[in-house]
Amino acid sequence: MPRSYIEEVMDMDFPKVQTPEVSIETGMFVGSVATCIMLAIYSRFLEIKKCKQEFSKFVEGATISLEGEETDPLSVISKPGENLSTESSVGSASYASLRWRYLGVYLPGVFGDWIQGAYLYALYRAYQLDMADIGYLFMIGYSTSAVLGTYVAAMGDRYGHRLCVGIYGVLYSLSCLTMHYGNFWVLLIGRVLGGV
Repeated sequence: MPRSYIEEVMDMDFPKVQTPEVSIETGMFVGSVATCIMLAIYSRFLEIKKCKQEFSKFVEGATISLEGEETDPLSVISKPGENLSTESSVGSASYASLRWRYLGVYLPGVFGDWIQGAYLYALYRAYQLDMADIGYLFMIGYSTSAVLGTYVAAMGDRYGHRLCVGIYGVLYSLSCLTMHYGNFWVLLIGRVLGGV
């Protein structure tokens, strides 16, 4: 009896495609970078939306009195190429300078934290910790950050940001030092310090 087409296809040897293996660290790194990019885009979207809402509230029915006559607010706003007052241009220049100084320190620090996060799992496995212990370490670090983050930010407003940034640097350095010890409890303290 002749074979059917389906039987012939089922008996064919198709070449097996070799898929490259992606390590857990690579997946974690790519995932964290993608998450940060998406959060940055989303926060920028919310900021633009908020600015548009505030501007529309300002424009609706608002009038500005200039030398005794009422004027539409849109006519007062400077157009590109027009000179701004000296006070506003100095304020925006100092803000831009502060922003670039802040970002010059903040971005490398955050990038270093992201890079470290991708290798923590491999480090814990090298210390021969169980999967449950590794899960506890990650949970403690993220929980500490989530619970204490609001209070630490309020401390910056109360005691001064410069002091709190210095304390953060010391605590984070201690957190990094604890990574050199394979003891679970030392690593746990390091995750708590890193979460602050």
